[in-house]
Amino acid sequence: MVQMTDNFTAMLFDLLDRLPEQQRLTTVMTLWSLWKSRNLKLWESTDTTAVAIVSRACDVHREWSCMQKVKFTQPNSDINFSWTKPLNGTIKCNVDAAVFNNNSMVGYGMCFRDSLGQLLLEKSDYMQNSATILKVETIGLLEAMEMAISNGMHNVIFETDSRSMENALYSTTTPLNEFGDLL
Repeated sequence: MVQMTDNFTAMLFDLLDRLPEQQRLTTVMTLWSLWKSRNLKLWESTDTTAVAIVSRACDVHREWSCMQKVKFTQPNSDINFSWTKPLNGTIKCNVDAAVFNNNSMVGYGMCFRDSLGQLLLEKSDYMQNSATILKVETIGLLEAMEMAISNGMHNVIFETDSRSMENALYSTTTPLNEFGDLL
């Protein structure tokens, strides 16, 4: 049982210490998502449904867990990652995103290259808010598509390093969260 205390912080950490690791992580991500919803309501007068709060917590938990696994794996020096030119008559657009300053600033970048590897267009942008890397990557991809259309580009291949986005784009269901709204 949780000890009686006048200090909410001490009580919360006592509770978290008693939970198994997976439940602890889920609880922390849910509390963070509730806090984000509270800030959205306070600063932007935006209501968030309970489903969206839980879905965002699950998405962030999944992304965080994936990043923890990546941190501890040793890169294989035999693998050579390099950009490959698109086929003749095709344009390739590479899109990537990043999170900075403890998730208080996010950004994305894109570049369009022809089959000779010549740079045709590029753009980068940033936003002062906290969003998942997946959401920012999606915003960057949508912006790249709009840029291709507005510049009259045809036969464009869009490339990203986000496996989660790739899986969602080829899925038959749409996630019920901000990411799903963007898709």
